[in-house]
Amino acid sequence: MTGKNVLVIGGSVRLEKAAEAFGKHGFSVGIFDGSRALKNAVDSSDIILLGIPATTDDVYINADNLPSPISIKDLAMLVGRKKLVAGGRLSERAKALFDIHGVHWADYALREEFEALNAVPTAEGAIALAMDEFPFTIFSSRVVITGFGRVAKALAQRLHALGAQVVICARRAGARAEAESMSCKACDFNALCREAAQCDILFNTVPAQVIGGEALSALPPHAGVIDLASKPGGVDLDEAKALGVNVIWALSLPGKVAPVTAGKIIEKTVLNIAEEMRL
Repeated sequence: MTGKNVLVIGGSVRLEKAAEAFGKHGFSVGIFDGSRALKNAVDSSDIILLGIPATTDDVYINADNLPSPISIKDLAMLVGRKKLVAGGRLSERAKALFDIHGVHWADYALREEFEALNAVPTAEGAIALAMDEFPFTIFSSRVVITGFGRVAKALAQRLHALGAQVVICARRAGARAEAESMSCKACDFNALCREAAQCDILFNTVPAQVIGGEALSALPPHAGVIDLASKPGGVDLDEAKALGVNVIWALSLPGKVAPVTAGKIIEKTVLNIAEEMRL
């Protein structure tokens, strides 16, 4: 794969670090800044790398570093059939436009290796955020985590190692059993309010609204919520505001707290995709 040309469209630090990682592996890398025609940049590239999320409005590429926006449709029309467009959390409209124009596309954020590796900086970032936000130690704190996917598991392991009392709230009996095997307490969502009433920090990892007014009102006055789920999130923010509950919606933590690591994860994942597609 070395010797290929990578075009990065997007202004995040995480993408810049991904570009550096590609460069260190022998790729020719360009970060599009709008100073040349998009067609020329695309024509000379083999891989077009977009950010995460690839679009925030379903119309334009997520790239706030450009003097003028690039529409998904325009990019799809220019790419052609012999290149790869790799983006994170691609919208259904973006996928449809790429399909219409015969573009090879991939959503690297849905890849198993990306999710597994990305869980680590997400968990570490969540703990750092909790340490900054709350006036008490993780040690001896009682924390509740809703969901038990990769992020929740990575978070639970690290919180437990720091001396927290960890409660996992999960729907599946198998997930609750696994949590108990990790020395965590486990419950189903019917018991969330009871556990919330005794917790110091409530972490959510479920990307659907699972924390409503009943659970929020059960929280002690000193407690807060850190939502790690992607949009639409898992917390009823209107209820939280009305109740005066401190909710931190911590989107894109890896890119904020560990951009070098986050960039390397993107590079590694996109390389796997390109090799599988034999591009």
